[in-house]
Amino acid sequence: MDVVMIHFYSKRFHSAPSFNKYTKPRINSNLSQHIINLTGISQPDIDSASDLNATLPLLLEFIGDLPVFSWGNDGIVIKENIDLYGLEINLDIK
Repeated sequence: MDVVMIHFYSKRFHSAPSFNKYTKPRINSNLSQHIINLTGISQPDIDSASDLNATLPLLLEFIGDLPVFSWGNDGIVIKENIDLYGLEINLDIK
């Protein structure tokens, strides 16, 4: 639904450029009221969003050769979506 990434620099974790893009899910693209309340994302946000095929190249450009770390199971969800779309991308998500 919402892909957010931030580059961090230095040992003090100063934030730098960020990436934030709504992505329309291929499965369950209708948001429940719980998700709307939890995230603040609206159904029109998702309805007008691009799918993963359009978002992923932008995300990969943002990542570059930097490591990717995720909180919770986000890494698993990203990998599942890459597989769902049949994309040949190997992301090392920690």
